[in-house]
Amino acid sequence: MNKYFKYAIIVVVLIAILYPFGRRGYEMYRYTRAIEQISFQGGDIASVEDGIYEGSYDAILIQAHVTVHVEDGVIKDIEYEHIHERGARGEMVIENVLEEQSLQVDTITGATDSSLVLLKAIEKALFE
Repeated sequence: MNKYFKYAIIVVVLIAILYPFGRRGYEMYRYTRAIEQISFQGGDIASVEDGIYEGSYDAILIQAHVTVHVEDGVIKDIEYEHIHERGARGEMVIENVLEEQSLQVDTITGATDSSLVLLKAIEKALFE
């Protein structure tokens, strides 16, 4: 075996070992950026017409799709599909939105990112 072939094998093995770490790092970078870019424009829930509204938000590692039922200017129910790596506790933010009838609620400690993604999906459903 000549030395160039040995070097080629070493390079291929190193790439095979390091690629998953680089890919995961890039995924985390994209996730962090998606979370940092979440901002809320607000809006008056009481001014939303009766109906069923759908909205989604994708932050790479956390995604949410919601169906919001509005009746007489009040959110009656929020159905959701919440895909996440961790942070199922963030789903408790839905109860806070229903109770307060506002998107200006505190995020859930320990599940801040999941809470933000769910709130953004709700905002998109109601105001976009």
